[in-house]
Amino acid sequence: MTTKTKVSLILTSDQEREFELIRFLDGLSIQTTQYPINLYFVNQSQEILNYNWDQVEFNSEIIPSGRLGLSAARNLALSHLMPVDDYCEIIGFPDDDCWYDDKVLENVITYFELNPDVNCICTNVFDPSNQKSYGGRPLHIEKEVTFKNIFKLPISVGIFIKRESFIANQIHFNEKLGAG
Repeated sequence: MTTKTKVSLILTSDQEREFELIRFLDGLSIQTTQYPINLYFVNQSQEILNYNWDQVEFNSEIIPSGRLGLSAARNLALSHLMPVDDYCEIIGFPDDDCWYDDKVLENVITYFELNPDVNCICTNVFDPSNQKSYGGRPLHIEKEVTFKNIFKLPISVGIFIKRESFIANQIHFNEKLGAG
């Protein structure tokens, strides 16, 4: 049996960021990947996002929640993930005010396919508005994430992880640790 790949994205919002959310969703619609994309959107706002969900190229599930912290909202969305059977599922955690370059998901999938022993990657996050990497993190280098640098290098919006490692290691977001 051939393993197929799909991407599931956990997106949460507790603010009135309609412009930013629409920018993210429109960018998600033009991803160059041929792989299926599932979006799990935890809408913590009282407002309903005015978006034409029927016109998108990806599957979406809107999860109403009320006010939650970011970690609790992400854990809620993780509990909604569908069974994957013969898929290699890659999970990402975009923020409500971020957007992806049109090749990001294809590049992430390719990296995992070329490095089958890797279970998680932490990509750099670049802000094109300010023309610099988020948090001053180094660009264009590969560096192993270790216990010594785990709080310095990764940023949740740039984390992509294989679902099998999430389940095998019972990983979840610590709701007492802070924002995410």
